[in-house]
Amino acid sequence: MAKKWYTYIFRENIYGLGIQALTFIAGVVLTVVFPNLLGKEGFGYFSIVMGIVTIMIALTDFGLSISALRFLPEGSKRGVVWKYFKVLIEWKAATSLAASILLFLGADLLAAYYRAPMLADGVRAGAALLFFYSMFPFMDNTFVAIKKARNSFILNIVYHAGRIAVPLALVVVYGLGYTGALAGTAVSCCAATALALAIAARDPQLRKGMNAALDFAPLKRYMFWGYAGGIVLVAIQWSDLLILGLFRPVSEISIYRVAWLWVTATAFLFPFSNRIFMSVHAYEDEERSRNLFNRTLKYGFVFAFLMIAGIILTAGQFIRFTYGAGFADAYPVMAILSVLTIEIALNALTNSLFTGKGDLRTPTLVMIATSALQVALVFTLAPAYGLVGVAAAVALVRLAGAIVQAVLALRFISLKIPPSYVYRPALCALAPIIVLQPLMQYSYSLPGALAYGVGVVFIYSALAVVLKAVDTKELVGIVKAAMA
Repeated sequence: MAKKWYTYIFRENIYGLGIQALTFIAGVVLTVVFPNLLGKEGFGYFSIVMGIVTIMIALTDFGLSISALRFLPEGSKRGVVWKYFKVLIEWKAATSLAASILLFLGADLLAAYYRAPMLADGVRAGAALLFFYSMFPFMDNTFVAIKKARNSFILNIVYHAGRIAVPLALVVVYGLGYTGALAGTAVSCCAATALALAIAARDPQLRKGMNAALDFAPLKRYMFWGYAGGIVLVAIQWSDLLILGLFRPVSEISIYRVAWLWVTATAFLFPFSNRIFMSVHAYEDEERSRNLFNRTLKYGFVFAFLMIAGIILTAGQFIRFTYGAGFADAYPVMAILSVLTIEIALNALTNSLFTGKGDLRTPTLVMIATSALQVALVFTLAPAYGLVGVAAAVALVRLAGAIVQAVLALRFISLKIPPSYVYRPALCALAPIIVLQPLMQYSYSLPGALAYGVGVVFIYSALAVVLKAVDTKELVGIVKAAMA
């Protein structure tokens, strides 16, 4: 039984990590290319529109996307997965279309609010993007939930290839500026969504099954908390940038967005796929969930502290080589926000646990408190302290929220975590910072920066083994069991 369990999780997580790798690579390419191609002002407008689109999706999703991850597994157990899918996709299509129309009609109003007439055309392009940008993740979640992560991987290849190639063609060849970048992203979302619907139409699980009645009461409760959680999550992720835009120039929005994107991109390097683990916890019993959470949390801390050390020691050189001196102010923002890698690791694992077990209320309440405090601090600090003040507010509030949620998750499954899970990787991060920080001045060349980065990883990895933050025998045993 154990081997079968490990095999299932390992197989699905491999596809999940493949999706994360595609997302990371595409994000890296676009985060490097767009600021340089569109300029500070163009990328600032692009970022504002993407923030507005994301918020509109959250406001009109009603918990449908996350409900797919919870109730399609439930339907699979009862043979009625197709009925859940039919209900959810009909609701999702209707709400996404309504959101697109509302955003299109409100383009001039939003441009006036930001005192930026050039924003109106971008918002209209964002309205076209919104429908497909909303539908694609829903279909992506559908295939993960029915244990068809391979299909999800295929869809992400199409989507991420398209969101690089098509926007670049519209901007470079036709000179459409940031509006062309938004339109190109919409085209790539459209192609991936169309392919997803074609695959779904041929999947036997989604076409027919038993004719049993659905229990809508738990679905509606789950949708309510999922809806509230989705809105609050988007507020946490975008409120800092959108509030900053009310007080600071568009050029500073670009600098902050570049720093934020690079730091949060570490989520896609995280060795456990959040969506895959949501479905795993929905299928598995409490004992297996406890075992899974214990092991993944241990290595989540190892990953997070490695990222912190890497960002602090190498981000300055990276910003200089990638964007030039104009984006130098992004480094202190990145250094402050580096602690978000701990928040990302903790929330990825705790959200997966709560979501899979059907408890969205707990993480949603934590996020509501986190969001309210973040908005208040950002409004307070943005006018006087600018980028650094906003980054400090975000880092402090989000890390505190993640710790609270992790404590509640441990109680939820009656699990105690040894302090060594935290202090050992923290020591592994502190050592390369102390040793290599004085050498940073000698690494401002491409070969020097590469050697410096390798040194960070080598020192951290060696210490992780010596201090037993990483148990090599345990890792080998997990892989052998999974592949047996």
